[in-house]
Amino acid sequence: MKIKIDTAMDAFSNFNGYVGNPPTNETEFLSLKPHTLNFDSVWSGTAPTWAQVLAKQTELQTEEDTKCNNKVSAYRKLSMTDAEILAIDETLKDYL
Repeated sequence: MKIKIDTAMDAFSNFNGYVGNPPTNETEFLSLKPHTLNFDSVWSGTAPTWAQVLAKQTELQTEEDTKCNNKVSAYRKLSMTDAEILAIDETLKDYL
């Protein structure tokens, strides 16, 4: 499963949320608008940099890949076929 940039931003405890499309570059990231009038900013306190958000996305992706690879490995140890693994968990299709 691919970790989206929104998931990475949400992993920061000071993330308030935004409206619009997910940012794809630093300019879009710096231009995000808060999701509600209750907030003046997308972030409470100091906002992370675009590089920090990308690093968090990579970190979360690595964790997800490890988790999914471990699941596949466990199923393989049970001599399960790809079809059997997918019957249990379709999200593992990219890891087979």
